[in-house]
Amino acid sequence: RKNRIILKHRYRDSRFRRKKTGSSQCANLKCITFTKLIPSVSTYSIRDCYRLEKILFSESDFYLGGTSAANNYSLTEIVMASNISLSYTDIFSECYSLQRVVLPKGLKQLGSDLFTKCYSLREVVLPEGLTRISSGVFSHCTALEFVDIPETVESIESTAFYYCYALRKIKLPEQLTAIYNGLIN
Repeated sequence: RKNRIILKHRYRDSRFRRKKTGSSQCANLKCITFTKLIPSVSTYSIRDCYRLEKILFSESDFYLGGTSAANNYSLTEIVMASNISLSYTDIFSECYSLQRVVLPKGLKQLGSDLFTKCYSLREVVLPEGLTRISSGVFSHCTALEFVDIPETVESIESTAFYYCYALRKIKLPEQLTAIYNGLIN
């Protein structure tokens, strides 16, 4: 397909790399599917692909570097398979059109500011097994209305839901041991 790339080949350093120069190298890219042969995406790799609408991660161990997929303004959906690492900061920040995120089973923590300023984000599926929600994860997600936090979550750090004006309901787990200051403003 013309506007779709499926990454199947290993590069010399086993990473899909792109210069920090912005969208010039991915100007017409609409969908990326990462297969099990690509184990990681380094910092800034798929950042600023302004027409990118969908990112799919196959079932494999996978690592995303900080801000690796930030500023993808047309991105509407992210679907992740198991064994992905989202512990770095700002990975999907400022993806203004992002509406739906399905997080993988086996995910233990969400890195700080992971989805900050994803203004259109309405639906997030948080998996069982998640233990920590870092600071600012969903801050400024102004369309987010409901969050069902799994029973396995033990701590929610400060500003996790800051400026989520549409948020009407958060279902907290019974075994939650720590909620830090400024969770919601």
